[in-house]
Amino acid sequence: MPTWCPPHRERRISLVFVTHVVYACALPIKLHLDFETASRVDLKVRGLDNYAKDPSTHVLMLAFAHNDAPPQMWFPHEGPLPEYLELELRRPEIRKSAYNADFERTILREVLHIDTPARVWSDPMIQARYASIAGNLEFVGKVLGLPADKAKLMTGKKLIRFFCVPNKAGEFNTHLTHPAEFAEFTVYCRQDVVAEREIGKLLKAFELPPLEKRIFALDQEINARGLPVDMDFVRKASKIVEEERADLTKEFVELTGLDNPNSVSQLLEWLKTKGYPYGSLGKKWVDKALSTVDVTEALCRRGLELRQLLAKSSTAKLQALLNLTGPDGRLRNSYSYGGAARTLRWSGRGFQPQNISRPTIKDVTGATAAILTGDREAVRTFGPPLDAVVSCLRGALCAPPGKQFVVCDLSSIEVVVLGWLVGCSSILKVFEDGRDPYVQFATMLYGLPYDQITKEQRQISKPPVLGCGYGLGGGDDAIDKNGDAIRTGLWGYSQGMGVETTREQAHEAVELYRNAYPEIPRAWRKWENAAIAAVRTGEKQTVGGNITFGCVKGKLLWIALPSGRRLSYVRPRLETEEGFGSDKLSYEGQIIGAHWGRIHTWGGKFAEQLTQATARDVLAEGMLRATAAGFTICGHSHDEIIALEDVGSPLNLTKLREAMITRPTWGPDLVLNADGYCAERYRK
Repeated sequence: MPTWCPPHRERRISLVFVTHVVYACALPIKLHLDFETASRVDLKVRGLDNYAKDPSTHVLMLAFAHNDAPPQMWFPHEGPLPEYLELELRRPEIRKSAYNADFERTILREVLHIDTPARVWSDPMIQARYASIAGNLEFVGKVLGLPADKAKLMTGKKLIRFFCVPNKAGEFNTHLTHPAEFAEFTVYCRQDVVAEREIGKLLKAFELPPLEKRIFALDQEINARGLPVDMDFVRKASKIVEEERADLTKEFVELTGLDNPNSVSQLLEWLKTKGYPYGSLGKKWVDKALSTVDVTEALCRRGLELRQLLAKSSTAKLQALLNLTGPDGRLRNSYSYGGAARTLRWSGRGFQPQNISRPTIKDVTGATAAILTGDREAVRTFGPPLDAVVSCLRGALCAPPGKQFVVCDLSSIEVVVLGWLVGCSSILKVFEDGRDPYVQFATMLYGLPYDQITKEQRQISKPPVLGCGYGLGGGDDAIDKNGDAIRTGLWGYSQGMGVETTREQAHEAVELYRNAYPEIPRAWRKWENAAIAAVRTGEKQTVGGNITFGCVKGKLLWIALPSGRRLSYVRPRLETEEGFGSDKLSYEGQIIGAHWGRIHTWGGKFAEQLTQATARDVLAEGMLRATAAGFTICGHSHDEIIALEDVGSPLNLTKLREAMITRPTWGPDLVLNADGYCAERYRK
């Protein structure tokens, strides 16, 4: 029992108040917390909102610790929450901390009915992300090298399955049925507090700066507010998808004679006997096969068409909406703050509203209305039903009656930010003149006046403008792991965007880009040299007056952005490549999923990360300004804000655009533009 916990319950209230007055004046208290809960709801499938609100969800135990004191335990089966602890939880001046604190905050609010504002919490997971270490408690502990007595216990997954979900009989295992295992679970829960507290100490330098704390608090508000979903649309679209997939699958089985035509290995083997020339069934390969004259056999062509239709992953978003949308029709917790390593951009969760396919049919409004009738044949008039549903998915996000979405996105934000970072007057003039950067590049590529550039020429010019700034070369032929011929560099990048060019055209575009905007390749070299010098000498290196590189004793390479925020690169190292004699820079980071390893980097990659991180800061500050102006933000993407307002409200597109294009104090000469729409349904 901590020294400030009164020894006698009947004297608790008075002593607690005296104690809190003393501690508030003398010693800041941080309360470290970790819940273990049980529910009949699958957290991973249904999401935190549905999980926490379900009547079956209950607290098994709470581990808590004041500052550096040993962790204590509260068990609901032993009695109500101690009054002193409830008081501490409710008092905003007492800081709270938890790893993935949103879970603890939500359980406190929905299960224990104790509402705590996001601003009073700190989160070692967010500190880790700010240090470019994204992962769960166990993973981050391993990266940081926590000693065994400070690390998360490895027995957790087994114990969570044992106590937190119903057993085969549909009942919960408890402290009564399995006391020994429950005692082990208690040790595990207590150790989580030790581990998260130690990670917080090790990452003390990565506490969010004041501005980022405001952005994180806003992120929590947006996640809690949620996106409004038209569940009638979702249910009818899901039924249409289910019926269409059943018919297509039946045709697929009859066509191929396979037991499971969705098996990649089985289908690939069958297709090769019918003339399919590639070793992969990836989308780009199927598209390529269907677009060539080589695949002429009708069975093969139809098999590829069916594969293409049934492989549409975007239809899985409908199931995500069915699973994750709350009983009030709101989709919550869709955004993961700092989910993108190093840039701190948001990533998506569940439905992933930042990653919805572009429409492939022309009349999205008509197709949406047809979906709402529930008539699959009516939908078919707008195109194949699966294509139509995928094209209309954005419209599943729908404003309630009397409300509308006010949506605005920053124009070509990465292009203008890169031009601004490197001081490229030619790029900045394009935006100062209010011109389209893709059309402008097309004038150089085709030697035509601005007003004579066609839509096709603009489309061909888009990949060079978007990719060449980050160091893409022209590209060549190569062979992938499946033995298929692929394209690299801009040539392959353009193909991935659906733009077909020749190898010669790709190389010509790269040369033209670098000659037209010479400040950009010069910046690659300067940034790379500055990073290497910072790692070698430990001295700060400032480039262009707005980017500073520094290194902390070989443990961390950092880059200060114009906003003042820092990017982090863990354990940088210089290597001399044999035969070249020049230094190569590498650092440790996530490669694929939770795999941690060494990553080599160079100036072009710095250009990409600095640009995306700065563009993120522009958007984040726009979100803060929009909120201060009164907008109710319910969603966002890398360059876009989605607000939900009353129809006829003075909070209109003009005011949202003004909030987004106001130049930040750290970028008074940054030219920003934005455009958008007001509508009942979300759209592209």
